[in-house]
Amino acid sequence: MDRETATPVAPHEHRQTFADAMAALIAEFTAYLDRPDADPAKDMVGYRQHMVWLTPAELDGLVEDLRRAILPRLAMEPTAERARYLLSPILFPVEGALDAAGDSD
Repeated sequence: MDRETATPVAPHEHRQTFADAMAALIAEFTAYLDRPDADPAKDMVGYRQHMVWLTPAELDGLVEDLRRAILPRLAMEPTAERARYLLSPILFPVEGALDAAGDSD
């Protein structure tokens, strides 16, 4: 969901849309794991979470960097050498205030 699409959407609609997206992601991952040839290590399956501290300008830069990395690959056509992967970036701010030492809650 881009910024223009997200702006007029109410919180309960975001919640439902996110839940639907997560349900679809779980279904896709389950289908992958149910395949007889599923090999998460060989297929470089990854699911990670990283906490980063960013200014608004740094956040804009991160989003632009991700777009620059992902967009050209979206146009790649299927070939015998290419496997299809699902990439689902999720980004949102989390609670946590800084104390005097710079540590978060």
